[in-house]
Amino acid sequence: MTVEIDLIAGALVAARTGAGPLVGAEQLSGLSEDQAMAVQAAVRRRLGQSAPVVKLSLSGETALVAPILSDEVVTSGASLVVGEGTFLGLEIEVAAVLGEDLTAEHASAGRAGVLAAVSHFSVGIELIGTRLDDRTKAGRFGALADNLLSMGYVIGRQAIPQLPAVDGLAVKALIDDRAHYLGEAKHPFGDALAPLLAYARHPSEPFGTLRTGTVVTTGSLVNLLNAPKVSSVSIALGDYQAIEVHLLERPG
Repeated sequence: MTVEIDLIAGALVAARTGAGPLVGAEQLSGLSEDQAMAVQAAVRRRLGQSAPVVKLSLSGETALVAPILSDEVVTSGASLVVGEGTFLGLEIEVAAVLGEDLTAEHASAGRAGVLAAVSHFSVGIELIGTRLDDRTKAGRFGALADNLLSMGYVIGRQAIPQLPAVDGLAVKALIDDRAHYLGEAKHPFGDALAPLLAYARHPSEPFGTLRTGTVVTTGSLVNLLNAPKVSSVSIALGDYQAIEVHLLERPG
């Protein structure tokens, strides 16, 4: 499978950079979790980028992890060029910003231990998209190889000192000054600590320890928001500071 991993990684890099077409999803349909993580790692090595933001998702009691690479990350109020591929929309999420490396020692102390590793929380916007031609044909772990369908992240400026209770908070958006009510927030995994605790208990061997300063985002609070690939967007969760971003298309 080593050769196939290299080929898939090369195709994903080409799709990301505009040097090649969308990747045939069926090529990824037989990947195991470990092989999908190997593809992730190979893509990141080829691009030579850090991952200031990490995305966690829960599959049962297992945390799946993917990097959100440095050229896809901005702070609220900035412009962000939407990468190559199929842009699907936006999600509003709660992230934990680590004040310490997240380790098995934290996990052994349960939720309180994991909370002790967190410096603060923030609200952010994740861009969702894919480099695959038909993600429904990518099998169980195809999306994992495609960085859990992440296309970028906007980090909120407000540092929230306590674990935020988000369920029931109103989510509102402005897209090019047109107002949209997105519904009431509900964290998909209960709260932002649950995925961190699961990862600390069983970290991904290829990905390794989540390091100090990493922004760890933990799942969408409402349904995916459709937005034009070129637009000005502001999304607010309850009374927390709104997250703003100007989405731009990659030049020619």
